[in-house]
Amino acid sequence: MAIQYEIEDGTGKADATSYASVAFIKQYWENIRYDFSTLTDLDFQAWGNKATKTLEGMYVNLWPGTRYSTSQSLSWPREDAIYFDETEIDDDVVPIEVQNATAEMVYILSTGADIQPLIDKGGNIIEYSVSVEGAVKESTTYSEGSSFLNRDIYLSVEDALSRILGGVSSQYTLSVQRV
Repeated sequence: MAIQYEIEDGTGKADATSYASVAFIKQYWENIRYDFSTLTDLDFQAWGNKATKTLEGMYVNLWPGTRYSTSQSLSWPREDAIYFDETEIDDDVVPIEVQNATAEMVYILSTGADIQPLIDKGGNIIEYSVSVEGAVKESTTYSEGSSFLNRDIYLSVEDALSRILGGVSSQYTLSVQRV
Protein backbone atom coordinates (compact mmCIF):
# COMPACT_ATOMS: atom_id res chain seq x y z
CA MET A 1 0.00 0.00 0.00
CA ALA A 2 1.33 3.47 -0.87
CA ILE A 3 1.74 6.35 1.55
CA GLN A 4 -1.14 8.83 1.37
CA TYR A 5 0.53 12.22 1.19
CA GLU A 6 -1.87 15.06 0.48
CA ILE A 7 -0.67 18.62 1.02
CA GLU A 8 -3.03 21.17 2.59
CA ASP A 9 -3.10 24.05 0.12
CA GLY A 10 -5.28 26.48 2.05
CA THR A 11 -8.63 25.17 0.76
CA GLY A 12 -9.43 23.05 3.81
CA LYS A 13 -9.01 19.63 2.22
CA ALA A 14 -10.81 16.72 3.83
CA ASP A 15 -7.94 14.35 2.98
CA ALA A 16 -4.87 16.49 3.71
CA THR A 17 -2.10 14.72 5.61
CA SER A 18 0.73 17.28 5.64
CA TYR A 19 1.35 21.00 5.86
CA ALA A 20 4.44 20.93 3.64
CA SER A 21 5.32 19.35 0.32
CA VAL A 22 8.50 17.37 -0.24
CA ALA A 23 9.76 20.17 -2.50
CA PHE A 24 9.10 22.76 0.23
CA ILE A 25 10.88 20.70 2.89
CA LYS A 26 13.88 20.07 0.65
CA GLN A 27 14.19 23.78 -0.20
CA TYR A 28 13.87 24.74 3.47
CA TRP A 29 16.59 22.24 4.36
CA GLU A 30 18.78 23.45 1.51
CA ASN A 31 18.42 27.04 2.70
CA ILE A 32 19.76 26.18 6.16
CA ARG A 33 22.21 23.50 5.01
CA TYR A 34 20.55 20.38 6.39
CA ASP A 35 21.83 17.33 4.51
CA PHE A 36 19.22 15.16 2.82
CA SER A 37 21.42 13.34 0.32
CA THR A 38 20.66 9.89 1.76
CA LEU A 39 16.89 10.37 2.08
CA THR A 40 14.15 9.39 -0.34
CA ASP A 41 10.92 11.18 -1.17
CA LEU A 42 9.12 8.39 0.71
CA ASP A 43 11.10 9.32 3.84
CA PHE A 44 10.00 12.93 3.44
CA GLN A 45 6.39 11.92 2.87
CA ALA A 46 6.17 9.59 5.87
CA TRP A 47 7.93 12.08 8.14
CA GLY A 48 5.88 14.97 6.72
CA ASN A 49 2.73 13.12 7.74
CA LYS A 50 4.09 12.32 11.22
CA ALA A 51 5.40 15.86 11.71
CA THR A 52 2.01 17.31 10.81
CA LYS A 53 0.21 14.84 13.08
CA THR A 54 2.52 15.80 15.93
CA LEU A 55 2.10 19.55 15.34
CA GLU A 56 -1.65 19.03 15.32
CA GLY A 57 -1.51 17.26 18.68
CA MET A 58 0.90 19.68 20.31
CA TYR A 59 -0.65 22.96 19.18
CA VAL A 60 -4.31 22.29 18.39
CA ASN A 61 -5.45 24.28 21.44
CA LEU A 62 -3.00 27.12 20.83
CA TRP A 63 -3.73 28.03 17.21
CA PRO A 64 -5.46 31.39 16.87
CA GLY A 65 -8.85 31.69 15.16
CA THR A 66 -11.16 28.86 14.18
CA ARG A 67 -11.01 26.12 11.57
CA TYR A 68 -12.01 27.28 8.09
CA SER A 69 -14.33 24.30 7.55
CA THR A 70 -15.71 21.52 9.71
CA SER A 71 -14.84 18.98 7.00
CA GLN A 72 -11.12 19.79 6.78
CA SER A 73 -8.75 17.16 8.13
CA LEU A 74 -6.16 19.55 9.62
CA SER A 75 -6.33 22.70 11.76
CA TRP A 76 -5.20 25.05 9.00
CA PRO A 77 -6.52 27.04 7.19
CA ARG A 78 -8.26 29.08 9.88
CA GLU A 79 -10.62 32.02 10.00
CA ASP A 80 -10.05 35.08 12.18
CA ALA A 81 -6.48 33.98 12.92
CA ILE A 82 -3.94 36.65 13.76
CA TYR A 83 -0.23 36.68 14.34
CA PHE A 84 1.04 37.47 17.82
CA ASP A 85 1.67 41.06 16.69
CA GLU A 86 -2.04 41.29 15.72
CA THR A 87 -1.43 41.14 11.96
CA GLU A 88 -4.16 39.14 10.23
CA ILE A 89 -3.44 35.71 8.76
CA ASP A 90 -5.28 35.13 5.50
CA ASP A 91 -7.97 32.49 5.89
CA ASP A 92 -7.01 30.63 2.71
CA VAL A 93 -3.41 29.72 3.56
CA VAL A 94 -1.28 27.51 5.70
CA PRO A 95 1.08 30.11 7.17
CA ILE A 96 4.73 29.81 6.19
CA GLU A 97 5.53 29.48 9.89
CA VAL A 98 3.48 26.25 10.09
CA GLN A 99 5.18 24.91 6.95
CA ASN A 100 8.60 25.80 8.39
CA ALA A 101 7.72 24.08 11.68
CA THR A 102 6.74 21.00 9.68
CA ALA A 103 10.12 21.04 7.90
CA GLU A 104 11.91 21.39 11.26
CA MET A 105 9.94 18.51 12.74
CA VAL A 106 10.82 16.38 9.69
CA TYR A 107 14.49 17.17 10.32
CA ILE A 108 14.16 16.08 13.95
CA LEU A 109 12.57 12.82 12.76
CA SER A 110 15.44 12.28 10.32
CA THR A 111 17.89 12.24 13.24
CA GLY A 112 16.09 9.28 14.79
CA ALA A 113 14.47 11.26 17.60
CA ASP A 114 11.14 9.99 18.92
CA ILE A 115 8.79 12.97 18.66
CA GLN A 116 5.84 11.00 20.03
CA PRO A 117 7.29 9.04 22.96
CA LEU A 118 5.20 6.87 25.19
CA ILE A 119 4.37 8.95 28.25
CA ASP A 120 4.22 6.89 31.43
CA LYS A 121 0.92 7.58 33.13
CA GLY A 122 2.46 6.71 36.48
CA GLY A 123 1.27 4.58 39.30
CA ASN A 124 3.08 1.46 38.12
CA ILE A 125 4.80 -0.53 40.86
CA ILE A 126 8.54 -0.39 40.31
CA GLU A 127 9.64 -1.97 43.59
CA TYR A 128 7.92 -4.11 46.18
CA SER A 129 9.48 -5.71 49.25
CA VAL A 130 8.41 -7.49 52.40
CA SER A 131 10.71 -8.27 55.32
CA VAL A 132 10.15 -10.06 58.61
CA GLU A 133 12.49 -9.35 61.57
CA GLY A 134 10.67 -8.75 64.77
CA ALA A 135 7.98 -6.88 62.84
CA VAL A 136 6.54 -7.26 59.37
CA LYS A 137 7.58 -4.47 57.04
CA GLU A 138 6.11 -3.84 53.66
CA SER A 139 7.35 -1.28 51.16
CA THR A 140 5.98 -0.32 47.74
CA THR A 141 7.49 2.23 45.36
CA TYR A 142 5.44 3.60 42.48
CA SER A 143 6.70 5.31 39.35
CA GLU A 144 6.19 9.05 39.17
CA GLY A 145 4.81 9.07 35.67
CA SER A 146 4.84 11.94 33.27
CA SER A 147 2.62 14.87 32.58
CA PHE A 148 1.79 16.32 29.18
CA LEU A 149 2.67 19.67 30.70
CA ASN A 150 6.23 18.45 31.26
CA ARG A 151 6.63 17.18 27.70
CA ASP A 152 9.89 17.98 25.93
CA ILE A 153 9.72 20.48 23.12
CA TYR A 154 12.00 21.34 20.23
CA LEU A 155 13.16 24.93 20.16
CA SER A 156 13.61 24.95 16.38
CA VAL A 157 9.89 24.18 16.02
CA GLU A 158 8.92 26.73 18.67
CA ASP A 159 11.08 29.33 16.93
CA ALA A 160 9.40 28.59 13.61
CA LEU A 161 5.98 29.14 15.23
CA SER A 162 6.94 32.11 17.41
CA ARG A 163 5.24 34.71 15.20
CA ILE A 164 1.96 32.83 15.59
CA LEU A 165 2.27 31.66 19.21
CA GLY A 166 4.41 34.44 20.65
CA GLY A 167 7.41 32.36 21.64
CA VAL A 168 7.99 29.19 23.59
CA SER A 169 4.63 27.88 24.73
CA SER A 170 3.99 28.45 28.40
CA GLN A 171 2.44 24.99 28.74
CA TYR A 172 5.84 23.33 28.51
CA THR A 173 8.78 22.85 30.84
CA LEU A 174 12.00 23.40 28.90
CA SER A 175 14.72 20.78 28.77
CA VAL A 176 17.47 20.96 26.19
CA GLN A 177 18.06 17.88 24.06
CA ARG A 178 20.82 17.79 21.47
CA VAL A 179 19.96 15.84 18.34
